[in-house]
This record gives sequence, C-alpha cells and structure tokens, in this order.
Amino acid sequence: MIADALAAYAHFISIFLAVSCLTAELILYRPAMPGAIVRLLRRIDAGYGMAAMLIVVTGLLRLFEVGKGSDFYFQNGIFWLKMVLVATVAVLSALPTTHFLRLPHKASEMMVTVERDAYRRVRTTLWAEAILFAAIPLAATLMARGVGL
Repeated sequence: MIADALAAYAHFISIFLAVSCLTAELILYRPAMPGAIVRLLRRIDAGYGMAAMLIVVTGLLRLFEVGKGSDFYFQNGIFWLKMVLVATVAVLSALPTTHFLRLPHKASEMMVTVERDAYRRVRTTLWAEAILFAAIPLAATLMARGVGL
C-alpha cells in the first residue's frame, strides 16, 4: 500500500513538473527574445523532457508493479485513449524541442527573432500540447473509476 502511494505521488509530481515546464514555455516563447531567454527555454524544455520520462517510468511502475495491475488497465478503453493522448503529446513535443535547439546561440544582450510562420507553428503546437495534456488527467480519473470497462 505504501509503495502504491509513493508511486502515485512520484507520478503526480512528475506530471506537475511537466505542466509547469510547458506553462513556462508558453509564457516565455515570443517572436523576439533575448538570448538569455532562448537559453532558458532550452533548459526548461530539457526539464520538460526529463519530467516526461519520469511520467512514463512512474506510469509503468504503477501499471506493472503496484496498484490495480495491468489487467485492470489493458481491458479499459479509456486507458487506451489515455495512451493515445500521451503518445500524441510526445510526438507534438518534438517540434518545439527541435525549434528551441535550432535558435541562434547569441549573447544574452542580443535579441533572437523568430520567423513569423515558425513562431506560429511552434506556438500552436505548444497550445495543442497543453490542451491534450489537460485531457490526460480526465481520462485517468474516468479510468480509475472503471469507466470504459
């Protein structure tokens, strides 16, 4: 029981960390930014990636080692919807990550300007990630209550 609670706690903290990083990216990303902000975005995005890995690891721990067991989840349609949402968010996250890494490495006092179409594409992707990410806890809540069985 304690192992289940600790795994759930680690899973939730990982989710909160990922949401915080994604929110920071949405707040900081602009069409023109100082180089220091670009470097900060890269670090935040790396934190987002690490939090996502922790979400997967703790999720797998909960799926196979503690909690209700894989049989409960694998037969639930909402579980598979949740997995599709997670995979979609993961695929979407590749665009902002590669974009942040490709931005010029300028000194902190220099401004970095993002091409208009690239900015819109990345901004739209960040919002899509945030919206889909917000749907994942709803799926988890429904699933935990047996909806979808």
